[in-house]
Amino acid sequence: MTADDVLADPERLAAVREVRDLGAAARAAFDRLAGLTATVLDSPVALVTLIGETQFTAGMYGVGEVPEGARELALGATLCPVVVELGIPLLVEDAPSDHRFAAHPACARFGLVAYAGSPIRDTGGRLIGSLCAICLTPRKWSDRDRLALDAIAQSVTTEVILYQDIDRRRRLLDAFDAAPVAVAVTRGAEHVIDYLNPVYREVFGTGPIGVPGPAAFPDLAAQGFFTVLDGVLATGRTHRAHEQGHPAGAGAAQRYFDLSCSAIGAGVEEPYGVLIVAADVTAQVQARRAVETRADRQEAAARATAAVSLSLDPQTELDALARSVVPTLADVCGVYLLDYPLPPGGPPALPVLTTRVICVGPPGITLPATPQPGLAWPGGDVLTDAIAAGHPVRTTINSAQLPQWAHDVGVAQLWYSSGVHSVVTVPVIADGLILAVVAFIAFHDRPSYTEDDLALLQQLGLRASVAIGHGVAYQRSREHALALQRSMLTDPPDVPGLQLAAYYRPAGQDTEVGGDWYDAFLLPGGDLAVVIGDVVGHDMAAAASMGQLRSMLRALAVDTGGPPDDVVARLDRLAADLHVTSFTTLLYGRIRRGEAQHTLCWANAGHPPPLLLDRDGGNRLLTQARGLVLGAQPGTDRSCTQVPLPPGSTLLLYTDGLTERRGGRPDDDIVKRSAGLGELPLDQLFDTLLRDAPRHDDIALLAVRVAGAAHP
Repeated sequence: MTADDVLADPERLAAVREVRDLGAAARAAFDRLAGLTATVLDSPVALVTLIGETQFTAGMYGVGEVPEGARELALGATLCPVVVELGIPLLVEDAPSDHRFAAHPACARFGLVAYAGSPIRDTGGRLIGSLCAICLTPRKWSDRDRLALDAIAQSVTTEVILYQDIDRRRRLLDAFDAAPVAVAVTRGAEHVIDYLNPVYREVFGTGPIGVPGPAAFPDLAAQGFFTVLDGVLATGRTHRAHEQGHPAGAGAAQRYFDLSCSAIGAGVEEPYGVLIVAADVTAQVQARRAVETRADRQEAAARATAAVSLSLDPQTELDALARSVVPTLADVCGVYLLDYPLPPGGPPALPVLTTRVICVGPPGITLPATPQPGLAWPGGDVLTDAIAAGHPVRTTINSAQLPQWAHDVGVAQLWYSSGVHSVVTVPVIADGLILAVVAFIAFHDRPSYTEDDLALLQQLGLRASVAIGHGVAYQRSREHALALQRSMLTDPPDVPGLQLAAYYRPAGQDTEVGGDWYDAFLLPGGDLAVVIGDVVGHDMAAAASMGQLRSMLRALAVDTGGPPDDVVARLDRLAADLHVTSFTTLLYGRIRRGEAQHTLCWANAGHPPPLLLDRDGGNRLLTQARGLVLGAQPGTDRSCTQVPLPPGSTLLLYTDGLTERRGGRPDDDIVKRSAGLGELPLDQLFDTLLRDAPRHDDIALLAVRVAGAAHP
């Protein structure tokens, strides 16, 4: 009989129509078997196709929701009619490369690449269609794949037409013996074990046939597995679980399965039972989790590296390090600063004295106190071992028998209650000395630290050492600059009839030192010189330039005795000739003291204007004198202006750090903030103005109050 004769055989076409008319119950059975085929053969798509005058997709898996009208295709649309024509299985590994099918419409229309199809026959042996598995990439089909596909195809019609026939159903179940996945069938509401294939017995144990499932597999019953089967029978809906864990026996590793539980005979009043298919995906889960764990740890290390680079304060850096590694790299992280830094790589003098400055852990546990000074490490402990080694040291801890030193340094209670089993101590080295030791601590639920973990923590320690070394160097430089700056910010003189106060606040601790300064000194003849200035820059050079300008201005003011505009002009030319600074704002004034009234005469080189506060609450900016900053145009003419200083008034000189805010005009801001403050004592006036001042820049203040009866 030719291929055309096979497809046109009237008896065969009648058989196809009969199967096609079976209705929803058969469709559900075909869908389940298509799903089983996809699971057993590990293919994304599986189809049950009836081949009549057209081809009709009666069962499907992996193609989503398909409208009823789209189930019917022309005979030439797929390879399924070829299976019926041949009457034997058709295995195609790469259709686009196979000369028989390279030009077939299925390749272009559906993207078909690999195809495995097996013929479906009815009880009379007539060919009615095919069961196929489809892959969108090349696939080498094994003999086992073919056997499994044949077995499932042989069971298709039996499942639909004779699914109530136990004997014929047994033949379907026997076909599962060759399946590479665990397959089981239960019967009735008690889930009596009807069938277990060899893989199922190997994985879950050999349960007796004919015994209710909860009695045959008590471990599964304890997990609520049979409650899931109750729901499948009650609703007819398939239950699927992805990467479901199965507890292993003592000493065995956890296993994971993709699980499918579907009702046999769904759609009828009383389904026969449940078909259970479990594919072991343990290897995939372990591989993925290993990659995820490594990625998480690398990400935590990157976060820690970034965290210690955000600050130039060593203790802030260490705090950021500890917080960034919990809980990814450690359950608890503690940082111990050495009272006396030590060289790495040799036995330290004992005991080693430390301060526990940071201890970070999960919520719900009681951590050791911080800061905790005076912790003495006697030797033979995790901290001194790391110092002696000069690199990270991993130590196994028996939380049931903690050493005495754990009690001495205040960690025994936490370690015992949390079941600590592993500690890695990492020295933090800067300028060739160990400044601190970081302890990474693992509780009972965390795996012990591996060699990879140790290498990762060592890299983290090296990165932290570099960053903290920079911070230490910066702090040392900053302290020197501040010391230089403060040495030149002397106390104002005592002047009869005047009250003077000065204040300097450096910028926040993670910011560089600035070049702000104030000065006040008596001139020959009794006038009081007042100075406020700001050298551009935030480093030692700015502080040094400030010191030079201060000394030069003092010398010019005392030597020449000239008015403020002349002194400022001379200072501008001299600083330019000596290359002292390229950009500085400055305000220099002389207060002439008189019996009846004091007068301020001043010159301004680009500095914020002085503020005059009256004792009646009024205030105003003295904006009459303005000029270019020093260094902009040396040799330019300067001007000065004078105003009387009424009794009880307060003259305030300040640097721009007091008024640098987002939005608004600085001049309006200082006027508004100082309103009504003229009666306050000078120290309270400073406190009030500084309360809302930003911390990103340094601030210098100089106040001169003219004696008045109302002032304290």
